[in-house]
Amino acid sequence: MPDAFTDLLVRQGDSVPTLQPKKWKVWWLTLLGLFFTQLWAGAVLPYYFEAWGLDTAHARLRGLVAVLISTFLSSYVLTPLLLFLFSPWVRRKEKEKDTKQPWKTLNDGIESIWIKVILTVALYGGCLITWLVRDS
Repeated sequence: MPDAFTDLLVRQGDSVPTLQPKKWKVWWLTLLGLFFTQLWAGAVLPYYFEAWGLDTAHARLRGLVAVLISTFLSSYVLTPLLLFLFSPWVRRKEKEKDTKQPWKTLNDGIESIWIKVILTVALYGGCLITWLVRDS
């Protein structure tokens, strides 16, 4: 089952590939896109916050504007640009058969629903515990 990032890395207008891109390649391109988004946001947004009069606004309002702009930039500008540049590398070949571990998991992701549930509970449980301990 593909995830949101894997679905973003399928070229628009092309037919749906028989094999989704490898998870580790999606991870690298997503990380690269987020890096450039954050680099741009850190360099350019303070200027625009001052121009828009948001430099004295509440930090949460500035954060909301930054998240909205960064999400748009990452999803609709950088991901298509990186996919255009790296499409031959991301596209999965039919003859590649990586069936041995850990390569199978790196290419296709975790298949067991129970391991996914355990990892999700561990992540959000850890966040909840941190939030509760911090507020005490």
